[in-house]
Amino acid sequence: IHTAGFVLLAAVFVSPGFSMMKKIKRTHEYSWDEEIYAISYVLRNPAKYPEIMNQSFTLVFNNYYGHLLFYAKALEFRQKKSIPFKQPGKLAIGENILISERITLEKISTQYLFDKQYQHGSVTLLRITGHLQSAHPQ
Repeated sequence: IHTAGFVLLAAVFVSPGFSMMKKIKRTHEYSWDEEIYAISYVLRNPAKYPEIMNQSFTLVFNNYYGHLLFYAKALEFRQKKSIPFKQPGKLAIGENILISERITLEKISTQYLFDKQYQHGSVTLLRITGHLQSAHPQ
């Protein structure tokens, strides 16, 4: 009876446990997640990206960026460096910005002139060089 009870408990808990561990221990990113999490990898491994880290930059992320706050604050603490966040429509000329979303690049392209400073995968460092002139004068 004890053995049967043990086997029954094992069957009830072990199989779902392995299934849960497989989901939690996912070691790959889906292609649709790349541009969302790409900046996180840069911020948590700053030594791999001296082209970015050797200058000041602003993070520009169109969507919710809560996942970046932890890595940005950790980097600020370790390197005593300020990493501000801005929306795409509030950029200054001469500012270096770090982006990874296509939609952010599209919004910036409609409002600003810029030079691409560095790119690795979907992470791009841009320098804002000017404002695009409005096609409709007010």
